[in-house]
Amino acid sequence: MYSRGKQNGQFEYFNTSDIDNYKRLQAIDIKDTVMLRAALREYYNSREEILKKQKKIERKRN
Repeated sequence: MYSRGKQNGQFEYFNTSDIDNYKRLQAIDIKDTVMLRAALREYYNSREEILKKQKKIERKRN
């Protein structure tokens, strides 16, 4: 059992399994965030490449 400190004037106790679950959830959240950032970076990079190609095509037309 761990004590997190006072909540509303009382100490709140919880099991070590709660701590493990919380850490696991944080790890999942961090992984999701990292994967989301990587996916967004890839999306924006590919988008920039497409825009550059479109600009080149437009320049050739003019």
